[in-house]
Amino acid sequence: MLDLCESPPCEVTYGALVWVTARLTERICCEAPASSPVIVAVLAGQGRVLVVSMLAVLASGHAFLLLEASLPASRLEYMMQDAAVALVLHPSGSSLPPIAAALPSLAVDVEALLEAKGTLGAAPPPAADESIAYVCYTSGSTGRPKGVLVSRGSLAAYAASNADEHAIDERSRVLLASSVLFDPSIGEAITALFAGATLCLPARADTLNDLGGVLRRSAATHVCAAPLVCSTLSVQHPSQCVALPRAVAH
Repeated sequence: MLDLCESPPCEVTYGALVWVTARLTERICCEAPASSPVIVAVLAGQGRVLVVSMLAVLASGHAFLLLEASLPASRLEYMMQDAAVALVLHPSGSSLPPIAAALPSLAVDVEALLEAKGTLGAAPPPAADESIAYVCYTSGSTGRPKGVLVSRGSLAAYAASNADEHAIDERSRVLLASSVLFDPSIGEAITALFAGATLCLPARADTLNDLGGVLRRSAATHVCAAPLVCSTLSVQHPSQCVALPRAVAH
């Protein structure tokens, strides 16, 4: 995994990712036992904290709801109440909106988890395929946002099919160039990890303002982006052109 939100960019190996995820899973299970699955809100819009939090929630037997703290307070409040969020994960040092501050929360510090000592306890038992992996909400452009429940089996099947369809493997570098509120972002992130590829995580502002530069710095072979984001690439300047084996616009 390559976290382009850091300066300089931070690389995380799969071994380190497994270790950090297991450490965070233990903390989540202390707050919310795996025997009683709940919805866990992840208030981390980008970077490695986002991915570690997603994986740890899944490993703990719960389901995640990805949110961005920058959302209007009324929308955040509606989605968190509608989903009956029981726990909030957020980057260490970040402030929480009022609705999230009123709930049990865990601050996620990837560096501290990497440096944690001691042996790991027994992992929670695997959740059933039909159990919920995550909740996502529609845009609400025609009314109130509507929650959609995605099962673990469906997510796994999508990742396997998507990796095969777009030739994503351990040699690939997948750039996640869309907001985490954009449902395909979740599937593309899980696909990259399923295939053993390098998942590249840029800062949101960089993908909007300099997508060509992000593509070059990440050496991406695949990119997942909305058409609007792709349209920011300028064809008037040859130096901004980037050759990609696969570009997936949703």
